Amino acid sequence: LIQTGLSGLILSWKFKYPVATAWSTAGLALIMATGSGYSLNEAIGAFLVGGLLTAILGFSGIFQKALSYIPQSLTSAMLAGVLLKFGISLFASLQNDWTFVLSLLAIYVITKRLWPRYSIVFTALAGIALCPVFLDFHMPTLEWSLAKPVWISPEFSWSALLGLALPLFVISMASQYLPGIAMIKSYGYKPHVNQLIGWTGLTQVVLAPFGCYSVNIAAISAAVSLDDQVHPDPSKRYIAGISCGFFYVLMGLFAATLTSLLMSFPHIFIVALAGIALLGTISHNIALA
Repeated sequence: LIQTGLSGLILSWKFKYPVATAWSTAGLALIMATGSGYSLNEAIGAFLVGGLLTAILGFSGIFQKALSYIPQSLTSAMLAGVLLKFGISLFASLQNDWTFVLSLLAIYVITKRLWPRYSIVFTALAGIALCPVFLDFHMPTLEWSLAKPVWISPEFSWSALLGLALPLFVISMASQYLPGIAMIKSYGYKPHVNQLIGWTGLTQVVLAPFGCYSVNIAAISAAVSLDDQVHPDPSKRYIAGISCGFFYVLMGLFAATLTSLLMSFPHIFIVALAGIALLGTISHNIALA
């Protein structure tokens, strides 16, 4: 979280449009499926090489050239398809507790009308307050402690490079960078594709010895900071990227404590809030497609 927060914060400040960075969920699934065949040091070496390949692809301009051949309508349709499951899950959650979900939707509609820029914040806070009322939820007792980085020396082997580094690199390009860059473009920005990919790749290289397996341009979470609900003036939305990065760093510093807090929230609340937050982005990309 610290590395993704810092990279997103710095890139948003430098380029003056919101840039959210994240880890690759698909990449994590790959590591869980195949990582047991390698030592931890070999895995760290694979993460380092994967970041190096990403940096080379970015700074060389190859990715940007390939992206120019993909129509905007196609990428928008792809993004709408990726995000649609969150919208469907929102309404599917009505089957579990319709009073809670409808309450969240009502609060969102009202605050969207009165204070559109802060509607998601109000909805989230109201949801936390309503969880003990409608759901089986009790705020846990938290013990605050700072996370400490641990250095892990990398080792390199052909099996780890071919079986882990290369697949991680390909998955990151397909599942993170392609939809992430397309998401930024769909809101009228002209992203610095080469620098975004190159610098996130270098960040992964530097932080791989601390267990960082990927630093990518975010695809799904980026949508929240790009939407017009952040600010009607697109030139001022980069502040959302900076804010997102700041809170990522804060969460990283207190990772153990905040993870236990987030894990304590009912699943239906997380699903409903995510669906509500992405409703505007889903409709935006469907319209562009």
